[in-house]
Amino acid sequence: DLDYTDKTRSFWQPAQHYARMQTILKGFGEERLHRDPDYAARMIGALKYWLDHDYTNPNWWHNEIGMPLGIGNITILLYPLLDAKTVRRAAALVGRGSMATLPAISQSWTGANLIWGALNTVRHALLIGDSDLLHRAVTRAAAEITEGGAEGIQRDRSFFQHGPRLYSGGYGLSFAGDIAKLLYLLQETPYQLPADKIDLFLS
Repeated sequence: DLDYTDKTRSFWQPAQHYARMQTILKGFGEERLHRDPDYAARMIGALKYWLDHDYTNPNWWHNEIGMPLGIGNITILLYPLLDAKTVRRAAALVGRGSMATLPAISQSWTGANLIWGALNTVRHALLIGDSDLLHRAVTRAAAEITEGGAEGIQRDRSFFQHGPRLYSGGYGLSFAGDIAKLLYLLQETPYQLPADKIDLFLS
């Protein structure tokens, strides 16, 4: 029921491909992938379908944030069952939203966009086995946890994005949720964010 030729800049229909895959994979859990070969083959086939067609959108956000995030999540969920070639192909798409290939993430992105870029870089680093890239991503994300700047967390705990615009319920909600995911993902590893950044975030 999806129009894969759709070029809508906001609610882009092809993005439902990987969004639905993630819902299915999380809903059935990792166990079914290992006990149901037909189900696993269909999920892997759905990932390869996207890799074969490499859909893009006129809106940069889908190409540099949304798609790398979605394909990164799917690839990590399926990783134990994927051959090396498929992992490399998927990693190349995830890399479009990574600091390794997109310097703007670390140089000019801010707030929620920066955290999305950092999280995509974490996914990319995991898929290509690059610990230095992983460290770069986490370090840049940690630097964004500050207060009182032109954008980001304000001293009253509101959130600004795209300049001095109050955006607590949109970008701010995403920023908070994704930092929480990062803290959870990195717990008890050498890559965890510094204690002072965690304290500021939790305050």
